[in-house]
Amino acid sequence: MTPIKKTYEDSLWVTIYTDASGTGGWAAWIRCSVPPYKLQITGTHPYPNDSTAMEAYAILEAVKATLDQWSNVDGLRITTDSQSAIINLKRRHHKNKALRRIQNEFHLLTSRKWVKFVWKKGHCQDDSIQTWLNNWCDKNSKVVSNIE
Repeated sequence: MTPIKKTYEDSLWVTIYTDASGTGGWAAWIRCSVPPYKLQITGTHPYPNDSTAMEAYAILEAVKATLDQWSNVDGLRITTDSQSAIINLKRRHHKNKALRRIQNEFHLLTSRKWVKFVWKKGHCQDDSIQTWLNNWCDKNSKVVSNIE
């Protein structure tokens, strides 16, 4: 009997919101349709002098936490306010060593997953859930950098 191949529509998707601060912290809010339904994580990053690497590192750490929590996930919808992180994670062979290291690990983890990047303008004041989640990540990335 041939196994049924999953389609894009019937796959398990996780939505990830991330942000990093210039003061050394990052935060992510991760949502999934199966328990546990959400995961909130924060941490510090080793690249405090490179804003693109900081944002990309936040995405990488969120992807790692997602795959640890939901190993059977098929797709990742990653929302960030950093266009440069999106551009740099999509391309390969970056000259910046920190970004290249992040890219390589990101591509290794996501090579058999669907990945959709969504850019969300940062520091908005509308009433959307995307804005609320981006602001939560922004606030908590700053809080954690002052604690750790």
